[in-house]
Amino acid sequence: MTTDTVAEQAPVLFEERVAGNGTRIGIATLNAPRTLNGFSLPMAHLLLQQLNAWADDDAIAMVVLQGAGEKAFCAGGDLHSLYQSMRAYRDAGQNDIRGNDYAAEFFDVEYRVDYLIHTYAKPILCWGHGIVMGGHRPDVRRQPPRGQRAFQAGLPGNHRGPVP
Repeated sequence: MTTDTVAEQAPVLFEERVAGNGTRIGIATLNAPRTLNGFSLPMAHLLLQQLNAWADDDAIAMVVLQGAGEKAFCAGGDLHSLYQSMRAYRDAGQNDIRGNDYAAEFFDVEYRVDYLIHTYAKPILCWGHGIVMGGHRPDVRRQPPRGQRAFQAGLPGNHRGPVP
């Protein structure tokens, strides 16, 4: 397996580009176009780690978030994996939903990423093309899309606020 193949399979791709003034721009690309870049637990872990590293790096001037593929920036949370974990938990004879470690970790890390993006000290440009879904991401809702013909937003969590 080549390095390019491994990179293509990574759930988030990271790169840095040098700006004209010598500072750098951090670029994070959600890399699951087959699932419309559904936000998975591995994505959340990688993004949290890299956003924290860029926040501490004085040479990084800003961050760009984008999605791989033509159809979607992000289709919201990876509900397929969450549902599978819930079924496996129930099939194992467990009834108390609070004991589902996968679900607890998913929501914990996802909300940490959401909060970090919302409070990030550096500018973040979210290149939300195609389908953009997922609730309680104020960074995506803050400004209306401009000059974007192929943009569909679905933010079902807007009115419920941060839950679990």
